[in-house]
This record gives sequence, C-alpha cells and structure tokens, in this order.
Amino acid sequence: MMMNHFRETRFFFFLVFVCFLFIFSSCAQKKVQKPGIGEPVSEKPLTEKDIFGQKDIDWTDQEQQIVLYEILMKEAEKFLSDNEIMKAFSVYNIALGIVTPDQKPTLTKKINALFSEIDIKILEELYSLGTLTQIESFLIHKMGLHYLAQNEFNKAKQVFSSFEEKYPLNELYDEICELLHFAQEHLFNKDLIGCALPLSGKYSEFGQRALSGIEFALKEFQEKYNKKLVVLIKDTGGDKKRAATCIQELCDKKVSSIIGPMVTASVVGEVAEINETPMIAMTQKQFVFPDGKYLFSNFITPELQTRALVSYAFADLNVKRFAILYPKDRYGETYMNLFWDTVEELGGEIRGVESYNPKDTDFGAPLKKISGEFYIGKDEPDDRGDAKVVKTGETALEEETKIKEEKTIDFKAIFIPDISTNVAQILPQLAYHDINDVYLLGTKLWHRDNLIEDAAGYNNNAVIMEGYFAQSQNEKVKKFTKDFTLLYGNAPGFIEAISYDTASILFEILGNDEVNTKEELRSQIAGNKIFDGITGRTYFDDNGKLHKELYYLTIQNKKFVEIKR
Repeated sequence: MMMNHFRETRFFFFLVFVCFLFIFSSCAQKKVQKPGIGEPVSEKPLTEKDIFGQKDIDWTDQEQQIVLYEILMKEAEKFLSDNEIMKAFSVYNIALGIVTPDQKPTLTKKINALFSEIDIKILEELYSLGTLTQIESFLIHKMGLHYLAQNEFNKAKQVFSSFEEKYPLNELYDEICELLHFAQEHLFNKDLIGCALPLSGKYSEFGQRALSGIEFALKEFQEKYNKKLVVLIKDTGGDKKRAATCIQELCDKKVSSIIGPMVTASVVGEVAEINETPMIAMTQKQFVFPDGKYLFSNFITPELQTRALVSYAFADLNVKRFAILYPKDRYGETYMNLFWDTVEELGGEIRGVESYNPKDTDFGAPLKKISGEFYIGKDEPDDRGDAKVVKTGETALEEETKIKEEKTIDFKAIFIPDISTNVAQILPQLAYHDINDVYLLGTKLWHRDNLIEDAAGYNNNAVIMEGYFAQSQNEKVKKFTKDFTLLYGNAPGFIEAISYDTASILFEILGNDEVNTKEELRSQIAGNKIFDGITGRTYFDDNGKLHKELYYLTIQNKKFVEIKR
C-alpha cells in the first residue's frame, strides 16, 4: 500500500513538472525566421533533456508512457505549426522509442505523411545527421522512393543498401530488398559508354574509321578533364540481328549511353528505346518510333543538305527560281523531292524538272527540255505529275530558228544530285545548250577531285554542301586535322570527324557532375544546346531532331575552297 502511494505521488509530481515544462516551452519566444516545408533546415535535433529537463527518463511504467506520448505529440504538432521541422522530427524520434503497440500505427502514419510533404533536401539533411535512429528506417524508405521516382538509381541503391545492412528485422525489409533489386537493375553508370560499330564485314572500313574518331575524342577528353571514361565496344558486323544483340548486351551492362551504330541503326533503335538508353547513331535515316525519346542521329542527311542549299541560294545568292536535273534512281529522286518541297516552302519556284538514266553519257534530251529548247505542242506533265506550259513550232526548221531567237533561261540555279563522274559530263553539256550564268548546286557527292579535273572551265559557279572540310581555316578544324594526322599517320575524313563529334557530345555531357540519370542525359542532348563541333555547329531540338551547320564549298583556281558567309 505504502509503495503504491509512493509511486502515485512520484508520478503526480513528475506530471506537474512535465506540464510546467510544456507550458513554459509553449510560451517561449519564437524565432523571427523559420524554414518552410520546402526549405532547408539548420537547427539541431532535440533531445530528451531538451524536452524534459533531465537526461534519463524511466519509460518502464506504461501509464507514464501513455501520458508522455500524448505530451510529445502535442509538442510535435506545435513545432509543425511553427514550421520547425527539425524539432518536430526530433520529438517523433523520441516518441517512437516509447510508443505502445496500439499507438504505433497512428504515429507511423503521421511520420510517413510528413515525409511525403517535405522537400528531398530536408530528407537528405535529416539523414546526414545520423542521430534520428528511431525514424531513420522511415526516412530511408521515403528517400529511396523519391530517388526511384526521379530515376536516380545510384542514390536509391546507396540508401536501400544502408537499410538492408542496418535493419534486417524491420517490417519494411522485404519491400526494401525488392526496391534495391529494382534500383540495381536500372543503375546509371555514367562512366561507362557503349559503342556499336561494323568492325568486320563489308562495312568494316567505315567502322574502323569511326572507331579511330571515337578513340581520339576519348583521349582528348581524358587529357583535358582528367576524368576516366570507359568505352565498351561491340562489333555489329554490319548485320541487323547481330547489331540488335550487341545493343541489348550493352544495355545489360548498364552503359549510360551508346555511340553508333551506323548502317543498322534503324533496326536496333527499338532495343535502345525499350531500355531507355540514350543512343546517338551515325546514319542518314531519322528514327521514327511512337513516343520514342532516347534515339538521336548525328550525320549529314539529305534534308540537311537540300535545306542548306536552298537557304543559301535565297539568302546569299538572291535566287528564287530553280531547275532540277536528276538521275532516275533512288538517290536522285529523294533529293529531287526534298529540294522541290523546300523551294516551295520558302516561296521560290521550280521552273523545270527533268530526269535522265544514270548510265547515260548524252544528256541532250533532258537539257533541251529543261532549257525550253524542246517543244512538243501540248502541256507535258513534269516528273511529279504537275502540268507545265510548253511552246510549239510549225516545222522542224522553223522550230529550230524560233528556238534560237526566242529561247530564254528562266531559272537562276540548277540542282543536280548525282555523283561527280556524271556531273563532270553534264556541266560541259550545259554550256553547249546555252545554259550559262546559272549557279550549279550539288550535294557532297560533288566533292571529288575528278570534278575539278574533268569539268575544268565549267565548274566555276558551283555551290557544294559538305559535312566536313579538312582544309577549312577554322582553328578548331585545323588543330583536329593536324593532331589526328600526327597520331594515326593519315588525314581524317568525314567519317572520322562525325564520329569524333558524336563521341565528344556525349563525353562533354557525361563530364557534367549534375548529370546523374539517363533522363538528365537525354534532356541535355535534346535541350537545344549548341555543340560547336568540327562538322559544324550542332544541336538537337526538344523532339531529338538534328540541326547542323554545313560547309559551303566552291571551286576556285582548280581547288575546292570554303565559302565564307
């Protein structure tokens, strides 16, 4: 009886003491500035001594536990209303040490709800303290879920691994192990880059040249930034199935990104997309996948060449009227249609379109038609089905006389998308049919020495598109050409240059300490950021479409020279 009375008396005075502290704490002066829910906190965590005024509390009495738990909950609510987040969590941390089984579900629900509301930076600061041992398991769980939601798999793995080590008996252990496995399956290894090229087979020459450009970019990057990157190389052999297998193997190795492939890019793109791995291929073909966002291509395409030619003709040459003479094959028809569409899009006119057999050596018939020298007495459909007005003559002799008197060239530039061998035969025949004083527009296939040698005197008005020009006076190009030649013993061409630029784009982004997820890497590539490469200033828009400045060349004094704009 005496002992029970003593306990009741001690408990009474203890409650009075705690209540006094609670009232005193409530009336204490508040800080003028307090962090909000989304703001970093800096106050130190509370201890039992801070709250109860003594170091040791006897938590063995269940009645005391219940009463003290209620006091702690009121204290926590007070701190939350004042946005004193650190103190609130400190109180919850103490409360978890005395909570009864019946009270625990309510308390854990409150803690989880609060974790869901606050910014990740506060969670990270709380975790870094290392003192909130009672709520640390909840804290790790919420942090890891946040990292997974943001695709920050490295950070998720780190905190989940910590949980697995510290709390093997925790009720969340099984869930954490599953989340850890998921994070490990989606790790972002930013220092490991995949590379898929045709290093054997019929395209091996191109693959080996591309590899040398990538190796040169890696060497340059590591010397400049003192950062180590590893490029994992796979040989596609130029085979579609083998290429798809290579890409999947690279994805299984958790590479951050992939350089290449070349000739098989359209086939393997889906593999990279499914694995959500950014890939920059080197191919003329644009990737077309519904909702695809991880696929890019850095190469000189027909679209880039035709748009650059037409834009230059409009802006620099003041030319709005064009003719097209093209070989009737896949290459010629592709460029003819793209050029025609671009001219009309920009408000110009196509005054004549004629085709020829790529094996022909006499181009008189199409040149007569395109110049108005050939009359047939009725409307003649052009090569895309549109009708064009033609003139008539009465007899062959009268027609020939009339042609000489009335023939006029009603276009200022002619576009010929063909190889240099054929073009070298066509240009002299243009002059023979009095098609003079017009600009001669060509693709990069014109950039061959035989055009200079075999069409001398007829090529002075040429405007040629090119993706790389080793003789450029650009200081960056000059240095690249010099250093590459010194290292490999031969001058680089377009393949070496475009692979160097492609690799450099990825290396530069991966060298950024703020890029730690595949999504961040993808956003950096498709972020309209201009990469000043040796194949021209390059950027990818929000949809991943390539935009690139090309080189404009002409022929002067029997040499290809760059046109300065």
